[in-house]
Amino acid sequence: MEGDGKADCEEHVARVAANQAALDYLERLAESDAQHGEQLTLLQAQYHERLAQLESGEDSPIELDRPVSTFRRFGLGALQVEHQTLIDLRNKHRINDETLHVVQ
Repeated sequence: MEGDGKADCEEHVARVAANQAALDYLERLAESDAQHGEQLTLLQAQYHERLAQLESGEDSPIELDRPVSTFRRFGLGALQVEHQTLIDLRNKHRINDETLHVVQ
């Protein structure tokens, strides 16, 4: 990971934790929602790709195609989990407010 200091490290930790939490959420959802397995698999693949990018030091966002309503709902749920994870990291003093805002 390229960077210069604690803020960069915190940002990386926050991005990985938020993306992993969203992926975990989607995996739990997939276990209980077989009807939308294809959509959930696509979202999971995007989060796996994002985590791989973060681990390799890349930091460009993945663009999602215009989703259908169910796909959109699952994606929004994953984003809510990401957001809550970032808030939790900040509340536990693992990242600061600035890092929270940068990652969001």
